[in-house]
Amino acid sequence: MKEKRPSRRIVCWFIGPVAALLVLGAIFVLMEEDRLDRRKISFTHAGNTLQGLLLLPAGTDKPSACMIFVHGSGDMPRDAHGYYEAFWRLFANKGWCSMSWDKPGTGGSDGDWRLQSMEDRADEVSAAIDFLRQNLGLENGPVGLIGFSQAGWVLPKVVNRRDDIAFMIPVSGAINWMKQSRYSGRKRMEAEGMSEQEIAAEQRTNDAINALIQSGTSYETYLKHISENSSAQPMSEAFWGFAKRNWRTDVRADLRKIDVPVLALFGTHDAYVDPIESARTYRAELSRSAAPVFEIRIFDHADHGMLATDEVKPTHQGLDAWLMLLRIWFGGDSVFAEGVLECLAEWMDRLEQTSMSIVAERMFVETHIAEPTVEAFHRATIRHDFLGTGVCSVARPGKPGAAGSRATRSPESELSTTLIRHSRLKSSTKHRMRKRRPSTGASETKFRGHLWFGS
Repeated sequence: MKEKRPSRRIVCWFIGPVAALLVLGAIFVLMEEDRLDRRKISFTHAGNTLQGLLLLPAGTDKPSACMIFVHGSGDMPRDAHGYYEAFWRLFANKGWCSMSWDKPGTGGSDGDWRLQSMEDRADEVSAAIDFLRQNLGLENGPVGLIGFSQAGWVLPKVVNRRDDIAFMIPVSGAINWMKQSRYSGRKRMEAEGMSEQEIAAEQRTNDAINALIQSGTSYETYLKHISENSSAQPMSEAFWGFAKRNWRTDVRADLRKIDVPVLALFGTHDAYVDPIESARTYRAELSRSAAPVFEIRIFDHADHGMLATDEVKPTHQGLDAWLMLLRIWFGGDSVFAEGVLECLAEWMDRLEQTSMSIVAERMFVETHIAEPTVEAFHRATIRHDFLGTGVCSVARPGKPGAAGSRATRSPESELSTTLIRHSRLKSSTKHRMRKRRPSTGASETKFRGHLWFGS
């Protein structure tokens, strides 16, 4: 697990042009009509004052529903360097506010995120929700969670310790700390054009470092090991402690405890998280959970941040990091892979639909994967409606696929569908897609569907 601090690794010759582009980008953004009411906020957690933003739809006095943004790894400011803007606009169009803050030690926030465990991060998010409810006027309105990369380990912990979360949306969530580190390391080496022999040699070096992390070795011993066995730049002492504190992290047990709707998004061209293994694991563990509805989507030609790409290549350092940010600043919604933002918008619409009293016939469709390849997922799509039936429509790689056609089970099929069962769901009370604390003299019926879709 390498430390991600891209802003401090930019080569000097690039700083001047980038600064000029920053100014131009800021002017461009200011010229656009801002449909968001941006309000500065601050709250405390673990003795640190954390600074951030509450973003309300224009013309709204106070929030009635709110999305909580949870950052991935690294020095991440409240807007993720502009990356969150598209999501904030999307949620505002659906009537939801958004809340985000600078990570500890970043921007205007005190502390140091590298001193945190994943449990600490979950506590921080929970403190933010308490602040939102107690001080910003949300009170009993629904709260949804959206988190990116490392936040995939944080969101389930927040859901499992609270009873007021409506749903969660992990984006490119990792499964296991050590496996994710090995996967991202290999993708970096492949992108650099290293041979298999060179990759194997560097992996042995990395495995030795991981063994030191797992054994609780001191930072001084680690530095000695690096000086004797590797030419790589050593990670900071703070990040060494962060790795030792978190290397055991694995999301599977937390996923099995989930009991709220889940939308999990992955990209086929992710250089940091294995999309196939992660999607399989989410499907397996959520199938064992009490999640009323869950949907797992893998988007073709989407990278770790769901941006459109044709390469599987890390972009968090140096020139690649700046080029990615320039795309975000100037490209707007068009930089995202096809279908990503539309999927989120449709998800929000369907959640609103399920707040009605319903008697619905539901069809349960499971997707079986014959081979663990990205290609097996590339062309698979799901057309669905929470209140109707789900149909898996597959266009197989190399073969024409008609839109709307049902996938059939055959030895040649890379994807096939199996009808699991029909079930009649009856609800006589209003479903709010979230858990509520029991109120005096009233009872709440909790939604329990069994529908999920995988692509």
